[in-house]
Amino acid sequence: MLLAAAIVAFLWIAKYLLLLLFAGILLAVLLRTLAGWVAQRTGLRLGWSLALVALVLFGGMVLSGILFAPRLAEEVRQLSQRVPEAVSSLRDQIQQTTFGGWILDQIGTAGGAQQQEQQQQQVQERARIAVRKVIDGIVAIAIILFSGLYFAAQPEPYQRGLVRLLPQARRRRAAEVLFAGGYTLRWWILGQLLSMTVVGLLMGIGLTIIGVPMAFALGVLAGLFEFVPTIGPIFGLLPALVLSLAEGPQSALYVLALYAVVQTLESYLLTPLVQHRVLELPPMMTIATQVLFAWTLGPVGLLVAVPLVALMMVVVQMLYVKDFLGDRLEIHAEEEGRHELEASDAFGDVPGV
Repeated sequence: MLLAAAIVAFLWIAKYLLLLLFAGILLAVLLRTLAGWVAQRTGLRLGWSLALVALVLFGGMVLSGILFAPRLAEEVRQLSQRVPEAVSSLRDQIQQTTFGGWILDQIGTAGGAQQQEQQQQQVQERARIAVRKVIDGIVAIAIILFSGLYFAAQPEPYQRGLVRLLPQARRRRAAEVLFAGGYTLRWWILGQLLSMTVVGLLMGIGLTIIGVPMAFALGVLAGLFEFVPTIGPIFGLLPALVLSLAEGPQSALYVLALYAVVQTLESYLLTPLVQHRVLELPPMMTIATQVLFAWTLGPVGLLVAVPLVALMMVVVQMLYVKDFLGDRLEIHAEEEGRHELEASDAFGDVPGV
């Protein structure tokens, strides 16, 4: 009992670090997947393929930064100015209507001056908080990158270590669960990257055609927010919608139509390409999980909520529903994970696997 309480207490205290390590595992899964693809087609050893993949990705990021960073930085700077202006303009338009003016009065527009004065008094405190968050963000990125590279380069010691914690009679099943979980994460992250790329390109091109300012930055934001299922695309729409409302209601309708078309293509063309390979999470479960993780664990929890729950569902279905309850359940990830385990030599020196 005391041991269980100590473990729970440790997990809660180290929750932020564990989430960062899980994000590193996602990165490692992506790197190993790309390295395996390169190794199969070039004949290179996996280690050299991983180094090549890391070098290409790093070079691509540097080249993209050289080509697009100046334009993106300028548009983001303009966006940070135009969005508050558009919100203020929209607020003024609502204020001019009878019903809208009444609503704004009810939510306390009179407190605006007092709030502004309080904000001015808290400028230094907010600056210190911003600096601290920037430092925390840099540290978090460093942990994710280094842990991802280490996990990708040598995952076997960690896999063997986890399996050796169990009795020999359970090790084979534990190894199957590990590989099934890796298969699920692999196809989840590949699907998200595909969605991010396509949605970002289509939104950027569509917003350019519509004539919404800063379309390049808005397209990049839409692609980045696509990483967070269900909730992310809505947040990716908001900046473009606010700017289009400042241009006029017709422009806003065009943006909504573009968003509907892009999300329809993503839902009915892109998602089915990978959905049959991973567990399908019910929408309400996805939203509830994201809200819970964001509320208790912060932004990092929101980012990793869906893949973490997908992984947990694989574990629950394999170990509880099938093994404990005895239900007959076909799990695609289980079959694929078993095939990958049989082709792997990661547990060659582990008794019971």
